[in-house]
Amino acid sequence: MALALGFRRFRFLVSIRSLRTRLLLVSVLTTSLALINVGFTAFLMFISGHDLALLAGLLAFSLGVTVFAASAITEPVVRSLRGLGVAVAEISAGDFKIRVPVESQD
Repeated sequence: MALALGFRRFRFLVSIRSLRTRLLLVSVLTTSLALINVGFTAFLMFISGHDLALLAGLLAFSLGVTVFAASAITEPVVRSLRGLGVAVAEISAGDFKIRVPVESQD
């Protein structure tokens, strides 16, 4: 049930057109949710403030790594899709001689 509510609440992600922005936003939301869950659990377990601050720092670091990885992974995909989008626009305008170069081996 929680998963269904989560998907319903984050429908606004569909309205975001940029793949990179979507991935970064999902990374930030996921890390924020993890921080909230860990903080609440730590509060229930009477963890010290020092330990909680250390844990929050580690989660912030993981958020930074995740944002960097998401940016690095999506850059080639976004570049290829932009080129493909330009070619599709040219074809729809009637230019059937347009070519899309292959930039990778996959």
